[in-house]
Amino acid sequence: MEDTSNVPARFVTEAGPDALLSMRKSIESSRGPASFFAQADALLRKNLVFQKRKSCTNICTILFPVFICLLVGSLQTGVNILLVKYGPKFPSSPKWTPLLQVPEPKYRAKRDDIIPFTDLPDKSCKRTKSCPATILVAGGNQSFAKKVQCVQGLPLWRNNSSVINDELFRDYEKGNAEKNTNEILAAYDFLNSNETILNVSIWYNSTYKNLKNSGVPMVLRVPCSINVASSAYLQVLRGGANMRFEYVKEVPKLGMRILIDLSSLTSALFYVWVMELLFPIMLTYLVYEKQWKLRIMMKMHGLGNRPYWMISYAYFLLLSSVYTLCFVMLGSITGLKIFQLNDCSIQFVFYFIYKNLQIALAFFVPAFFSDVKTATVIGYIYVFGSGLLGEYLFQYFIEDTSFSGKSCWYFWHAMEKFR
Repeated sequence: MEDTSNVPARFVTEAGPDALLSMRKSIESSRGPASFFAQADALLRKNLVFQKRKSCTNICTILFPVFICLLVGSLQTGVNILLVKYGPKFPSSPKWTPLLQVPEPKYRAKRDDIIPFTDLPDKSCKRTKSCPATILVAGGNQSFAKKVQCVQGLPLWRNNSSVINDELFRDYEKGNAEKNTNEILAAYDFLNSNETILNVSIWYNSTYKNLKNSGVPMVLRVPCSINVASSAYLQVLRGGANMRFEYVKEVPKLGMRILIDLSSLTSALFYVWVMELLFPIMLTYLVYEKQWKLRIMMKMHGLGNRPYWMISYAYFLLLSSVYTLCFVMLGSITGLKIFQLNDCSIQFVFYFIYKNLQIALAFFVPAFFSDVKTATVIGYIYVFGSGLLGEYLFQYFIEDTSFSGKSCWYFWHAMEKFR
């Protein structure tokens, strides 16, 4: 039997003397250096023995995704049962009352230096909040167009649609240097309309679609603007005739109950935690070899850098693949829609790229650690911290259209200056 007196006792305890002797016999040879497959076999045996000694950690790693899948799946089933039994049922599509988007009194159009028209209300009405809602009217037949009173307000005549476009642009806060807002209720160009034909162009304020009320996008009131023009035209032709617009409604459909997809709402955070759970294990493995000088010992026995990193990469990739496959199968069995609604080929590409990035990060981070306990703590803090930051911070930056790449560039430039 070979002498193991010069080997650290910690390594003999963790990996076992048999693994060390097997490594020495596989690597050393009296005729020259061992082949690549012999080195791979020796390193794989050492990895398996090391994982066998860490059985408690491995069991916890396996049970965590099982617990998450069972927890989310059972909650989803329970919530759906309660909603079907006690939740409200909508027999048909709801009705939406047709309304006009009337500007607030403080934002309504008034006469100032920006707009050259003198028929607008004086700017003193803004202080008393008595400015009327302005409606711009144009058309080929001026006498007929003035008869058509679409909306109650202050109708003002304009010569053509180009004048209306220019005035509407200047009324917008981004259309003038003073950043003043002079909102117009609506604008109508009756073109060649007369007693036998109705041909009208309608303007509306589309900037409301970018506004949100408690996180819900505001509705553009366009159908009502069309209806008032049609009703006003009928009143001119038929006296008291009216085209009444009662409501807007979706296409009729069968009654339905509200079902909350709890798995999609909660599984995103748990999904990140489960997928990153192998990172501390890989980090601990590499830092352990660094702390106890096992990497130096393996080099002294003939294990080169290229076989070492290739074998380590293949081992981590195999471990990650088996772990991910089990997680996906368990999630599909428990009914998590995050796995059922996505194509398997797309998931495979995503998992393969993600696991390779995780392995690359695990190869890079050990350069900053020399103690296994410190690396383990930091690794798990990174797993849970990155999941929380991604769910509650970075998600809003990605979904926010106003957060452009310039902000990232300024941040990176500032960090470069600081460094």
